[in-house]
Amino acid sequence: MPAKMTPEKMNEFLDEKHVGIIVTINNDGTPNPQPIWYMHRDGAFLMRTSVSSVKAKNIARDPRISICVQNETLPYGSVTAWGTASVSAKDDAALGREIAVRYLGEKSADRYMQLSAGSPETAEEITITLRPERTFSQDYTAEASA
Repeated sequence: MPAKMTPEKMNEFLDEKHVGIIVTINNDGTPNPQPIWYMHRDGAFLMRTSVSSVKAKNIARDPRISICVQNETLPYGSVTAWGTASVSAKDDAALGREIAVRYLGEKSADRYMQLSAGSPETAEEITITLRPERTFSQDYTAEASA
């Protein structure tokens, strides 16, 4: 049986490099899970996406979202968070670069930012912020060492 992560362990886990799965609600009420890069800062998840993305359109219509972050190698662990997203249309290229560096490293992030700047899909981005109203965590460390 997995243990629940302490708040400190949860913060450490979320500060590691994991791809999150954000779930928004489609127009027909079905869930729309999609992978997303994130930053975890002061208890909030910060994510960037195109203003024209399905995620952004879904959140504009219904801001209830969740994100699941998991470790796919031993010891397994996960954090799922639910809440109401807020969206900022403020140009935040610095946050976009910070997220890219987190996932790609400095050199590759610069190249990614150059390529993204020329893409119509990322021409206008928004920042999605999720301050969780509820979380659930699983820590399989004890099981992995047994």
